[in-house]
Amino acid sequence: MTEYRDVASHGDMNLAWAVRHEVFVDEQKVPIEEEVDALDLEPTTIHALALSDGVCLGTGRVLFDSPGHVHIGRLAVRAAARGRGIGVGLMEYLERRAAERYAVDGAVTIVLSSQEHAMEFYSRLGYAPVSGERYLDAGIWHHDMSKVVSSSSRCPTQHDLGTQRTHSVRPLPRSRTESPDLG
Repeated sequence: MTEYRDVASHGDMNLAWAVRHEVFVDEQKVPIEEEVDALDLEPTTIHALALSDGVCLGTGRVLFDSPGHVHIGRLAVRAAARGRGIGVGLMEYLERRAAERYAVDGAVTIVLSSQEHAMEFYSRLGYAPVSGERYLDAGIWHHDMSKVVSSSSRCPTQHDLGTQRTHSVRPLPRSRTESPDLG
């Protein structure tokens, strides 16, 4: 059984960073200085973990843009756990947390920067391209996609199918290279 929950400690954050390092730095060759950014430590950032038997299988984060607007990013699932619905479960969890915490008038607009190879995955979850424009981020082609999530809508989730779920405004950088200094 997979458990989805917020990062609740420094140890949890280290689990998230380990998965991100494995996926983005080791697999995709993203430079470490572009992968970890100051947004990880913002008090408005929500980090989530997907855990099975105490092992972290995946992670993702929600960044606050402005009231009613967020950005989901750094979604990463370990190679050995792919194809098991972990990414879908993480997205459902992150969407729900974004709506719970940041919805205005019952809705939140979620934007994400999809790697080109993942666009079909996000499309199946209801995300649509913001424009036809693509851009390089850390040497990988991306497209911005978005979706409006209602805080009152109730769609069947993996939870319904037996998966357990526990549960300052600034412009976001467009790419990893525009991330603020950590110092």
